This record gives sequence, C-alpha cells and structure tokens, in this order.
Amino acid sequence: AAAVRNLCAVRRKMARRLFADLPSSAEVADGGGRRARKNSELWPVGAAYAKLMDVVDAVTDSEPYLRAMEIRDAVAPYRASAWAFLSSASWVLSTSFLVIGLPLLFEMDRELNETPGGAGGDVGGTEPAPGSTT
Repeated sequence: AAAVRNLCAVRRKMARRLFADLPSSAEVADGGGRRARKNSELWPVGAAYAKLMDVVDAVTDSEPYLRAMEIRDAVAPYRASAWAFLSSASWVLSTSFLVIGLPLLFEMDRELNETPGGAGGDVGGTEPAPGSTT
C-alpha cells in the first residue's frame, strides 16, 4: 500500500511539472460552445485548434463532401440488409473453407510429400550414385 501511495505521489509531481507552463482553466478565454476558439496567447493549443476547425469548415462546405453526404443518405435504407447479407455470406464461405478446404490442403500436402515406396521425403528424389549398393 505504501508503494502505491508513493507511485501516486510521483505521478502527481510529474504531472505538475509537465503541465506547469499551461495556463489554468480560469485564464483561458471562454468562447462558449463546442467550436469555441481559445485565446492563442494563453492556450498554446488554441491556434492549432482554430486552424483545424477552419479546415473542417472548408471541407464540410465543399461540393464533393455535400455530394457524398447525399449519396450516403440515399444508400442508408439498404445499408442494414447489405450488411446482413455480407456477414452471412462471409460466415458461409469461411466455415466452408474450414470444413472442406483445410482437409483438402492437408491431403494434397501429404500426397505431394509421399514417394512411391512409401518412405516419405521429397518427390522426384535423385538417383543413387553409380557403384552404390542402394
């Protein structure tokens, strides 16, 4: 228990050092809203956040984005039935492979590795050297 308390104290000290240069929440300008822009002099992330929101606004107001949203809305009634069909089809294909395909692959592998004498080894082995007794 003492080790856990010590670890928590160390973490608190590290957090204080890490966030020491950031302003408190009272110093941050209140914009009121989800996309409120924070004062970039007080909050270093505010400038980057504002630029990101400008990009998001530019993309969401573009013609290709609006067209994609129209297509999404037109396809929405068929989405559930397509998902049900594709999930059923994938289940059938995967179980069929497990039941039929894997045993077939194992059998083909076994047949390819057998020699006519039944001793095993590579197919098409080399001929014995002249003068050998085998």
